Amino acid sequence: MQSEQYFFYDIFQTLIKRQSILSSTTNVESFHAFCKWFFFGSLGVISSNYFDEQEKAIKYNSLIANIVMLQNVVDMSAIIQELESEGMTINKDDLSLLSPYMTSQIRRFGDYIVNTNNKPPDLTQFQKLFEQIS
Repeated sequence: MQSEQYFFYDIFQTLIKRQSILSSTTNVESFHAFCKWFFFGSLGVISSNYFDEQEKAIKYNSLIANIVMLQNVVDMSAIIQELESEGMTINKDDLSLLSPYMTSQIRRFGDYIVNTNNKPPDLTQFQKLFEQIS
């Protein structure tokens, strides 16, 4: 009887590990798809055969993706705070469904005005929200 219990315990532990690995893999694949969305020039092909140029293209692409992801988080946090100030209750399950990998609001070929005099928002205002997620 103990061998059967051990067998089922082993299967259960294996399923938990697989679920964890699948979840991590899905997050990484989502990030790569998000990065790929920004790498649209030359159909996403790095035409240079030089390692330094290839590395630079990948790093710049990741930099752009991370910048957009941070802005998405700032925008979502501001909206969540606004909803909470209006009296709406936001719970942990609601927050778990949000993703920073949104691209629908991005104009990929649009004109953007970059004002270097603007200061980024103070992220400490979102501290309560971050503590709620943890």
